[in-house]
Amino acid sequence: NDGLRMVRACDEAGVRLFVVKQNRRNLTLKMLKNAILKGRFGRIYMVNINVFWTRPQEYYDAAPWRGKWEFDGGAMMNQASHYIDLLDWLVGPIESVHA
Repeated sequence: NDGLRMVRACDEAGVRLFVVKQNRRNLTLKMLKNAILKGRFGRIYMVNINVFWTRPQEYYDAAPWRGKWEFDGGAMMNQASHYIDLLDWLVGPIESVHA
C-alpha cells in the first residue's frame, strides 16, 4: 500500500506527513453526504465533476515545487485531487472512470 509506505518513509526520516482534504468540512458538502447516507437520492449511478478554478502565476512563483510534475504531480494531483477525494468520500468506491 502506497500510503503505508509513505508513513514508514516519513517515520524513518523523522519528518511529518499530512494530507489536507479540507472540502470534507464544508457545511454544504457535509449536508450532501448526510443526504446520500440516508438514501435521499436512491442509488447513484453516475457522478460528474468539473474543476473550473485555476491558480494565478503568482501561486506557482511563490514556491519552487509548485507546477513541477516531479514535485506536485501537476494540476490533477495538486488541485483536482480535492474533487477526486470528494467523489470517493461522497459516493465511493468509484467503479469506473471515463475522461
